[in-house]
Amino acid sequence: MLNSLLTEEGSAIGRSGKAYIVNKDGLLLTLPNFIKDKKDKYEIILKEQVKTEPITRAQSQGKETLGIYRDSLGNSVLGASVINKEKGWLIIAEKDTLLAFAPLRFLALIIVSIAFICITIVILLSFLISGKITEPILKITQAAGKVAQGDFEAEINYASNDELGILVKDFNQMVQDLKKLHSQLLQCDRLASLGTLSAGVAHEIKNPLAIIIQGLAFLRASMPEGDAIAIDAVERIEKAGMRAANIVRDLLSFSRQNPPALEAQNIAAVIEDTLPLVEHQIKLKNIKILRRVSADLPFVKVDNSQMKQAFINIILNAVEAMPRGGTITIAVEKPKTQAESSNLEIRFTDSGCGITEENLHKVFDPFFSTKQKQGGTGLGLSVTRGIIEGHNGTVEIESKLGEGTTVIVRLPIAD
Repeated sequence: MLNSLLTEEGSAIGRSGKAYIVNKDGLLLTLPNFIKDKKDKYEIILKEQVKTEPITRAQSQGKETLGIYRDSLGNSVLGASVINKEKGWLIIAEKDTLLAFAPLRFLALIIVSIAFICITIVILLSFLISGKITEPILKITQAAGKVAQGDFEAEINYASNDELGILVKDFNQMVQDLKKLHSQLLQCDRLASLGTLSAGVAHEIKNPLAIIIQGLAFLRASMPEGDAIAIDAVERIEKAGMRAANIVRDLLSFSRQNPPALEAQNIAAVIEDTLPLVEHQIKLKNIKILRRVSADLPFVKVDNSQMKQAFINIILNAVEAMPRGGTITIAVEKPKTQAESSNLEIRFTDSGCGITEENLHKVFDPFFSTKQKQGGTGLGLSVTRGIIEGHNGTVEIESKLGEGTTVIVRLPIAD
């Protein structure tokens, strides 16, 4: 190794590096490649003194050097020195810092470039993701503004199974619930106004109508038996008067709807007490009653009289839907699931003609009837709903034209 350092080529390290040896006085023992101005370069051996940080430090402190400093030509170099304690020599290797750190600078450039690319990708992804997040939120905000102004048709179209999709789905469901509630509130308002009006009209008509019916009965009894034309006319007038009396009675029932006097009762017993009250109409139309009532039913809190009236109205509506006979199935079952445990469900299913989709949502409206020719007042189911809701229950109708109708009553189970 020492022989190779004695030549200029042997002392070179790469393009800018160099290695050389000095004695304890700093005199060169080898021929470095940084001596350019000597014709006979070997003349500098043991004659050319080098003063650099590694040499000064070794002479003054006896320590080796590793770091950046200025070489004998004043250039910044990365150098290292090793002391040969046996001979007192100092072996020094140096390389220009620009070239020494070139790989690190190149690596730093690569790291910065990669970081810049990553930041750019993150920014682009942020815009894309934020767009996907803000779009449905803006739609919800706009739809909420419309709902606040009373527009309950503001449905948001956003098909996704992520959290925002669930949020949009819940919002749409909330709007539908608000729409239904708004409709119910309007209906309640109309019913309240109608109830007040009906009560006044019914009271004004009730007494004069009773006098007319009594007078017709007296007139009929006093007429000669041979006057068939007059008797027929009186009977028709009396029949019309009785129909008017029925309308007045229904109006009063609709307008009053007093708070129920609730008592814990077996609903099966209430149903059995109701059937004899409609037995005549059932037999007249050749209708069979089928019972599917579970044993050991939980009690419900009901007003016996009001609930009978509600069940009578439901059964008579079913009877009117089967002019040629049929069956009415009354089913009461114990709750099957935990979700159903708070209510008892009573189903009245007929085999009648069914209800059109157009009329299905109108059946609970006051004075709506498809049986005007049969003398229907259109108040029976309105009264029924008022009674059921007065018991904190619900009533709904399922029907298909030509397949019959099912009225479903749900009543809270007694504690």
